[in-house]
Amino acid sequence: MNLYLKNKKLLQENFSYDQSFEHDACGVGVIASLDGKKRRQVVEYGIESLKAVWHRGAVDADGKSGDGAGICVEIPKDFFLEKIKETGHEHKGEEEICVGMIFLPKNEYAMQERAKTIVEQILLENKFYIYGWRQVPVNPSVLGITANSNRPEITQVIFKSNKLMERNELERLLFVSRKKILKITRKEQINDFYICSLSSRSIIYKGMFLAEALSDFYTDLNDKRFISRFAIFHQRFSTNTFPSWKLAQPFRCLAHNGEINTLKGNINWMKIHEQDMSSNLFQNVEDLKPVITPGNSDSAALDNVFELLIHSGKTVPLIKLMMMPDAWSKRSKILPKAHQQLFDVLNSTIEPWDGPAAICATDSKWVIAATDRNGLRPLRYSITSDNIFCAGSETGMVQIPEKKIKQKGRLGPGQLIAVNLKKGKIYRDRDIKDYLSKDYKKFHKQIIHLDKKITTEKEFENFSKEDLRKRQYLSGYSVEDLELILHPMVEDAKEATGSMGDDTPVAVLSNHYRPISHYFRQNFSQVTNPPIDSLRESKVMSLKTRFGNLGNILDFENLTKENIYVLDSPVLTNSQIKKFKNIFSEKIKIIDCTFDVKDNLKNRLEKIKEESEIAVREGANHLILSDQNISEDRANVPMILAVGAVNSNLVRHSLRGYASINVQTSEAMDTHSFAVLIGVGATTINPYLAIDSIRQRYEKKLFNKLDFESCVERYKKSVNAGLLKIMSKMGISVLSSYRGGCNFEAVGLSRGLVSDYFPGMTSRISGIGTFGIEKKIKELHFKAYQKNVVVLPIGGLYKYRKTGESHQFQGNLIHLLQSAVGEKSYEMFKKYSQGINKLSPTNLRDLLEFKKLNNSINIDEVEPIEKITPRFGSGSMSHGALSAEAHETLAIGMNRIKGSSCSGEGGEDEKRLKPFKNGDSANSKVKQVASARFGVTVKYLNNCKEIEIKIAQGAKPGEGGQLPGFKVTNEIAKLRYSTPGVTLISPPPHHDIYSIEDLAQLIYDLKQVNPKARIGVKLVAATGIGTIAAGVAKAKADVILISGHSGGTGASPQTSVKYAGVPWEMGLTEVNQILTLNQLRHKVTLRTDGGIKTGRDVVIAAMMGAEEYGMGTSSLIAMGCIMVRQCHSNTCPVGVCSQDEKLREKFTGTPEKVVNFFSFVAMEVREILASLGFRSLKEVIGRTDLLHQVSRGSPNLDDLDLNPLLVQTDPGKNKMYSENNLINSVPDNNVDEKIWEDLKNKFQTKEKISYNSKVQNTDRAVGTKLSHYIFQKFSEKLPENILQLNLTGSAGQSLGAFLSKSIKIKLSGDANDYVAKGLSGGTIVVSPSKENNFESHENTIIGNTVLYGATSGKLFASGKAGERFAVRNSGGISVIEGCDANGCEYMTGGEVVILGKVGDNFAAGMTGGIAYIYDPENTFENYVNADSVIWQEPETKFWKDKLKKLLEEYHLETNSKISKNILENFEKEVKNFKQVCPIEMLDKLESPISLEKEKQKAI
Repeated sequence: MNLYLKNKKLLQENFSYDQSFEHDACGVGVIASLDGKKRRQVVEYGIESLKAVWHRGAVDADGKSGDGAGICVEIPKDFFLEKIKETGHEHKGEEEICVGMIFLPKNEYAMQERAKTIVEQILLENKFYIYGWRQVPVNPSVLGITANSNRPEITQVIFKSNKLMERNELERLLFVSRKKILKITRKEQINDFYICSLSSRSIIYKGMFLAEALSDFYTDLNDKRFISRFAIFHQRFSTNTFPSWKLAQPFRCLAHNGEINTLKGNINWMKIHEQDMSSNLFQNVEDLKPVITPGNSDSAALDNVFELLIHSGKTVPLIKLMMMPDAWSKRSKILPKAHQQLFDVLNSTIEPWDGPAAICATDSKWVIAATDRNGLRPLRYSITSDNIFCAGSETGMVQIPEKKIKQKGRLGPGQLIAVNLKKGKIYRDRDIKDYLSKDYKKFHKQIIHLDKKITTEKEFENFSKEDLRKRQYLSGYSVEDLELILHPMVEDAKEATGSMGDDTPVAVLSNHYRPISHYFRQNFSQVTNPPIDSLRESKVMSLKTRFGNLGNILDFENLTKENIYVLDSPVLTNSQIKKFKNIFSEKIKIIDCTFDVKDNLKNRLEKIKEESEIAVREGANHLILSDQNISEDRANVPMILAVGAVNSNLVRHSLRGYASINVQTSEAMDTHSFAVLIGVGATTINPYLAIDSIRQRYEKKLFNKLDFESCVERYKKSVNAGLLKIMSKMGISVLSSYRGGCNFEAVGLSRGLVSDYFPGMTSRISGIGTFGIEKKIKELHFKAYQKNVVVLPIGGLYKYRKTGESHQFQGNLIHLLQSAVGEKSYEMFKKYSQGINKLSPTNLRDLLEFKKLNNSINIDEVEPIEKITPRFGSGSMSHGALSAEAHETLAIGMNRIKGSSCSGEGGEDEKRLKPFKNGDSANSKVKQVASARFGVTVKYLNNCKEIEIKIAQGAKPGEGGQLPGFKVTNEIAKLRYSTPGVTLISPPPHHDIYSIEDLAQLIYDLKQVNPKARIGVKLVAATGIGTIAAGVAKAKADVILISGHSGGTGASPQTSVKYAGVPWEMGLTEVNQILTLNQLRHKVTLRTDGGIKTGRDVVIAAMMGAEEYGMGTSSLIAMGCIMVRQCHSNTCPVGVCSQDEKLREKFTGTPEKVVNFFSFVAMEVREILASLGFRSLKEVIGRTDLLHQVSRGSPNLDDLDLNPLLVQTDPGKNKMYSENNLINSVPDNNVDEKIWEDLKNKFQTKEKISYNSKVQNTDRAVGTKLSHYIFQKFSEKLPENILQLNLTGSAGQSLGAFLSKSIKIKLSGDANDYVAKGLSGGTIVVSPSKENNFESHENTIIGNTVLYGATSGKLFASGKAGERFAVRNSGGISVIEGCDANGCEYMTGGEVVILGKVGDNFAAGMTGGIAYIYDPENTFENYVNADSVIWQEPETKFWKDKLKKLLEEYHLETNSKISKNILENFEKEVKNFKQVCPIEMLDKLESPISLEKEKQKAI
């Protein structure tokens, strides 16, 4: 513990660690009685449920410490009456017993006493009578060393009010009392003091034990007098190994499984809401501030606001809809108008707390279970005949006899279910929303939608000709910007695409002028929360922009006093900003954002802050910050600095809620610049100079037949789509919650500047400040006006230009490298390496040099090349991005040096498994499992040494991709289980990687399907990646790859290539530091990639903590790539990145060239090690003390501080690296192990074998390890379904994952998420227990993300599935009885029949396969995403027969009532089906779907 605290302090002092980077995920649930009576059974079920989700938490190395678990129940009166007697008192009268559950500092008696004194002082001031303090009996023997070392003193204070009070009033007084107590203890710095609960209604028992130890540790909970009408429970999985007791959940009113992606924005906006809070219910509103306790986790912050709103008189169901609303703005077809109006009103009161979430919450009058707008956390529920309601992350958490269960259901996106505890009545989602919408209908008339008044028409330009060119020059525009960025945004109405990554300097290292936006790096989601697909799931996203006074969140009555204005987009064209000014003319103040060139920038920024503040105090509701006043005497203030300065100043002075900040700027052109402006606080943006530049190109007739209005509209559409994409990468759906959140990391801006203008934003690598920025602006201004330079610079940021931005891979260096590997000349390679090193600084590592602490040694004493090359990898490029020849050549070369080639996400040809006669092998050592799951089968996964889970890609983190149809050849289609010529979509990774515990489940699944393979996780360097990596290590990964932002790609939006993620030097050092801090570093292998080119790069990466090194782009260049950057167009002139057969013939790469390149790098590594006096690479791993920062002679680099990269944490007794390719163990798959042990010698006869077993929700991936064992022993030789497993109960996650064709599973009961994931030929049948009496088609039987990535096999389920059913199904056949949102998403093959309703956004991105939907109510068209599919009644005999045959097989397997009814009346019922077919498949089907086409084919 002392070592941990020492390292933590060191990292915090050097800006290398921030507690806000920590994340968590969990299992959550609630039990409630439905008869209004308190029961012991409710508490026992809660404890039992918690024990059943142990696998959703993490376990410390000591085997006993957990990340946190707890339970919230009602205060048991009889129990505490006895405890009051033990204090020498007797509780009389009708006053309620109040109990505070309190953590006190351990072993600090003076602090304990002071804390107790403060509690007593505040309670007495508020007229409470204190019975006494009680030491809570605990059993420390169940704790691990870690948990026990920071265990607090756990006490209860028992008291009552001196006067009889109305219950809500009493709870409100207790709430205020607790806030006062915590303010004082924080001020006095009484560390480790925490109030779990202070209430007359509920009490919370929680701590850092394993979930199953709750009632063993807190013996109170075993007392039969502990009775309650509800029990909310929670099990935590933290990314931090040393979580605190207070962060265990539940919190005061809720338990939360998820991640608030918008937390930064929400905290900032809550500070703004505090400005206008008032209520008659509170004596002094100042007592409530700050609403959010500083340093709180996202869940605790959510709880803070929930609790405040509860005590302001709002019900828990309403608060959920305020803070976590449905996705409503684009769903007019399926949401009642009253519900839409309700959300319109609520959206105008508070910003959504957006992100994946399942919550269980209570105010002790209601309990609710609810999900976020995207349904990204599971919540299953059951209702029993003895009036018990159970809801939680999994089904089967409580062992209830099936005959007692009346209903099994689940909550879809945005849904909630509520129990009125007094009435004992359950309210469904529709009931609650119907009820609340009536109450809030009166407020809707105050909402004014401005788009009807501010239309885009009669567009005009502000500046032209020489004036325009001068302004373009001063704003940093280049010819390349206009041609490669702006032009496609108009012509194609979407962002420009690029490829092959980024080999230009990060902005602070550039010798050219770079706008301030270039210093901002976009954040994105990975592991702890998923990104969103802004294209295929656009219905859940919104750019709605709100104007007007934000109002009082404590009292809604003021909503009727002022109008609230709403726009659908924050982008205003020139004509729109003019109308905007006219509408709000009396309430507008224009702020000039230019400064006198004789003055300084800092002074003008201070003046802008002052002018804005005065304007708002004088009544201005709309500020317009404009830089149009540029002249010979006045230069533009960078608008990002101006907005940040004004926004932060107004927040600081409690004024931001009264005014909008609108921007009229010359700097906004690409979507990244818009995102930065909004992220730092802008309300709307008018990109007048970009629009004027469009006009300039329009007048040159460069946009064909488009008129000017259309050009502007298309540009705006492109910006809107780009903003959605940037938000979606963070998993943020709603612009109002993104605005002002500063969701970026500054790379190379001074910490002082960031602190002043962008508080809360990370800036680990401090650099240029206002003085340096001013100098650059004045230089540019001088050239424009004094030297009269009006020719725009050429650019060169996106493609190499001779006089433009520097690139590392220049033509002469590419030629040198290719000559070196072709001629096997190490001397020539050294010239290449020296050429790279002599370039002006491009990467952060270019400012570092080796520190020589030892004498040099003879190179013969250094480990040989053969020991170094196994540490090398060639990146993760798929066959699809690369040609077959390039992909195989790379694999052969890497196998020769015992390095690692990776299959990428495109599958791999089985013929490559067989070695060549000369001993070569083209089999990739590493097989990748990515979001698309292309070609992932049992065979694929069992023919590798490592499986890499691709979470993100360096060049486009948080995004998916697509392989256009023209690249999907017969060869590619075969590998990816798809159709030639049909587009293939790789979605963002948000299907079975919702959270850290879901990643842990995927790691578990893969360790079942191939226990001998290392499991790696690919992450991208970003803010907070250290704590994410700690979570990945705790999830039992063996390898963690940190990719830098500069890595290559086949295709990506240019703004992603340039502005997402950070250099690997930042990510790798942070990961190494945080893993060491958490004593996890020695348990994983660290790998890095992203622009590594030389032996020097490798040694620096080693010193920064990496043991393995990837060189993807360099290896392609060694094989012949010449960096023309047109991979996405299939026109690679050297056949490296093309599927065109003629171009592939031009490929000249050989395995020898690959071997030579990596051998040369290893030789250079040896030379460097010898010069530094080290005998092996292992000796320098993690040795950042061997590096030091040097000056490169450029004044703009002198401010750069790389010290955070060089901080070295103390590993204690552990090594600074992982030894011997360690494979971390996971809990045994007991069911599969027992089955195999019993049956492994019974397959010889080829006769069918049947086996019976009971399962429960903790039995995960049943059938997966069996598939591994069978494949290892018999390959694929056993007949189909030779083994039938007859299971009963509630199966855990991943039932039948990667199930092989020889196994059939029949489950009587139900199952959790990920059933049939990666199904590889097996058959799964799930039916309700025969003891159930409910209608199967009305109940949920399987969870979310079922049939994900299935390549073959069958799934029949007699009941409904959750969200994302059949996502990325490539060949599975399935029949079910209903599904929720996003069914058949990205499907590329197989057949699906759904005998019930589907959820919203059905068939989004579906490009293959066939689906049949039973739709007797004819509502299907309201739920389908029509972008890629058509639907019709089945017409032809061919497809009708197929449907009938599937139904017959389904009925035979499940005895389903609904299928029986349909089959008995098939000729009539077939007309109630909709056959869904992808548009791209219409001419590729085995038989036409329409009679007309069938006739044409016959002719």
